[in-house]
Amino acid sequence: MPNRPIRLFRPFRRRLLRRGASWRARSQDGALHTVGPVLRGHQGVSLVIAALLVVATGVVTLALGPAPATADPNLPDVTVHVTTAPMTNLTLHTGVTRTASCPTGSLVVGGGGYLRNASNPATAPTNGLVLGGTNPSTGTSPVDQPVFNGATNPTNWMAIANFTGASESGDQAAAFALCSSNGPTHTVVVSTTTTGSNATQESQPPILTIATCPAETTLIGGGAFTSTPDQVNDGTTVGNSGNLKPMGSYPSDSSGTPATDKSTSATSWSAYGSAGMKNASDTVTSLALCTSDPIGPVQVARQDISSTTGGVITATPVCPAGTRLLGGGFRSDETVSGTSGLQPQQGYHMRGSYPSTGSGTPPTEVTDATPNPTAWTALVQAGGAPSSGSADLHAFAMCAQPTTTPSPSPSPSLLEGVADPNLSPLMNALSNTITDSNGKKVIALAPPCAMTSPYQGLSDIDKLNHSIQANDGCLQFVTTFTGP
Repeated sequence: MPNRPIRLFRPFRRRLLRRGASWRARSQDGALHTVGPVLRGHQGVSLVIAALLVVATGVVTLALGPAPATADPNLPDVTVHVTTAPMTNLTLHTGVTRTASCPTGSLVVGGGGYLRNASNPATAPTNGLVLGGTNPSTGTSPVDQPVFNGATNPTNWMAIANFTGASESGDQAAAFALCSSNGPTHTVVVSTTTTGSNATQESQPPILTIATCPAETTLIGGGAFTSTPDQVNDGTTVGNSGNLKPMGSYPSDSSGTPATDKSTSATSWSAYGSAGMKNASDTVTSLALCTSDPIGPVQVARQDISSTTGGVITATPVCPAGTRLLGGGFRSDETVSGTSGLQPQQGYHMRGSYPSTGSGTPPTEVTDATPNPTAWTALVQAGGAPSSGSADLHAFAMCAQPTTTPSPSPSPSLLEGVADPNLSPLMNALSNTITDSNGKKVIALAPPCAMTSPYQGLSDIDKLNHSIQANDGCLQFVTTFTGP
């Protein structure tokens, strides 16, 4: 007898299977696939019908084809862009800005700054050379400006380079922008500013300024800067005579607690400042860089270094293998008489927070167009007034973990079946029982297509009839039977 396609229901009821018959399924491409021997006679047919009708959550779909593969995880590609220029503002208590920009088609995911002797990085410059801030910016020239609260998709990163109570020739300032063209495509900056005098050095914890990412977004980086009413940063205007500068700019929780090593729960960016002569009009601004894109968790790599000898101190965390460096931050505080985390003495000042090679003394900064660096260095120069405790430096690297792309729903093609725990035990038993000649299950249960309008409210049998009459693809179940 020649093979005939037989529709579900009435033909099933009228027709007996011969002993040893094979069950075959037709996929949407029209190809016939032999499944193998099945239960014989009316009992076997009745079992199939009964199994279909006891589904409580919707119509069963017979999906045919290979099981879907999970998409490969991916990481953003990050390229560092660097702008370096000599420090020419030799007048005391003046500052300049340096800006690094991302090319068209990419967004900034982090950045930093580094001030040093231009000819020999190992030569400590004057204690008057101070990093006054590093943060996402507008890219304005000749004096760059920080982005405002709520700014979206920034592409520039600035560093503020100050000479305070001492200056010298032969120094340089560099700004670093970490740019990604296949990472987050939507970013937003949350900035918070506090005004007032900083905490008492070596006896109180710092007064924090905290910017927290909105709900349903992920913290990917951040920055901070300090300012006084007379500070212009144009290289000639004198201001900031109290030597205000940021001493903390780091990932944290919403209360300002620094992120721990290997943690992935940071939601905020915290900052604080330090001044030799405190003033009630001093301001500290913290900027959190956040994304609403569904990215993998951002892991923090952290290194903590303590020193009682002062001088130049560096800490360099490295992102773990399989992650990608997005940026970093720092916190410089002090331990006195066993109490840690105190406001540092006024002579401490940051000179660097930047992507590095991870080697050298101090670690060498990466060059322009470096792809995918892995190390972040924080550098504090503990000069000026002597300390009564240990100088503690904490460096943080923001490391992107792989993003998993959701697997697309498979279209009907030859597929090994997977039982659904929401369906009846009988249907699950049927899915686990009917196999092809290689022992692979061939019934896949996929009821969601029949759990929405126009199927809502229909009985199981009405759902099956509607799918067949509408020929809407929700139920693809055509069989032929062959026998010896």
